[in-house]
Amino acid sequence: KKIGFEKVLAMIDGMVATLKQEQADDDSKKEYCEKTLDTSDDKKKELERKVSDLEAAIASAQESIATLTEEIAALTAGISELDKTVAEATEN
Repeated sequence: KKIGFEKVLAMIDGMVATLKQEQADDDSKKEYCEKTLDTSDDKKKELERKVSDLEAAIASAQESIATLTEEIAALTAGISELDKTVAEATEN
């Protein structure tokens, strides 16, 4: 009967060793995943900052476009008025 218990104890010891190795592998994989996740989060935050900066630049450019469009319209109207004045002056 001792032989039976020794065999069972050897199987249990083998299972314990296997479980310890699996735990070590799991811990290593968890550490890798956490490191990769942190790196991904950092990249995401950096990209979000860049997007925010670019959105602000786009808004600023759109404001400049609107201002310049108004100035062009005013200058075009001024040129048209000046052409009219010159035409009237040359008629006289």
